[in-house]
Amino acid sequence: MPTGIYFPLDERQPLALHEYDALEDYQAAVGGHVESIDAGERGMSFFANDEAKLIGLGINRRATIYWWLHLAASYQRDFLAGDVVLVGPTHPSGSTLSVPRSIQQLLFTPSTFAVEVRVMGSNKWHRNPAGFDDYFEAGSWALDLSIRRQEVEKVRVIAA
Repeated sequence: MPTGIYFPLDERQPLALHEYDALEDYQAAVGGHVESIDAGERGMSFFANDEAKLIGLGINRRATIYWWLHLAASYQRDFLAGDVVLVGPTHPSGSTLSVPRSIQQLLFTPSTFAVEVRVMGSNKWHRNPAGFDDYFEAGSWALDLSIRRQEVEKVRVIAA
């Protein structure tokens, strides 16, 4: 059974690790038919309700921040709505794999988070001295920084 990360729309609810047996489990998690959306990292995907925007489900801020950090092409062009599930890559057989442990640890191990930036013309990451208690607050700040500073080519959030 693959382990996915459930991102509830309601931010009062925490992210949750769940094992998913079948398509029906994903459908129950997102409240409808499932569409797969490239998460931009390590072949991972989000499973979301394919009608979420049509039926007026709200923006899932945490999932959208994660998506924008890892798939630059989506940044400020689209958003994720409703409850979503982050899943691992697809196995050559077509089955869905678990979210890598490193991502599970990043999002579920209490930590202080830091933002690193890479500026144009450099392959070196530079750590910003600001520290954050929440991954998504760090992510939001990093994305804002990438807008304010034209020389910033990439941003990422790491456990400090």
